[in-house]
Amino acid sequence: MGKSRSATIVISYLMQTLRISPIEALEQLREGRGVCDPNDGFKHQLQIYHEMGMPDNVEEHPLYQKWLYERELDAARACGQAPDADKIRFLDEHASPTADTIDMRCRKCRYVPFSPLQSAGTQKC
Repeated sequence: MGKSRSATIVISYLMQTLRISPIEALEQLREGRGVCDPNDGFKHQLQIYHEMGMPDNVEEHPLYQKWLYERELDAARACGQAPDADKIRFLDEHASPTADTIDMRCRKCRYVPFSPLQSAGTQKC
């Protein structure tokens, strides 16, 4: 019917070529085809794509990897099973490291005893 999947593809194309938000792209698309209405999952993905800055290589972006990880967790919960141990990550493992800052973290509690961006705290395992 051309109202969800194909509309999502066109919206992402408009977002990347015109550098506009998903809402603006949907409004433009609806000027030509008023029935277009991507499902909530697609809308969420378009918003993440916008937040990422619409990069050419989406798969290496930390926000995309975090989104994939959350989907894996949701799938595991739906089945009533724990996710594979090698797939479990801490939230800080999704952040992209910068070349000039390296955080040293405790393996047990993930506490940062020293970071160039913040002063050392008093918390210990």
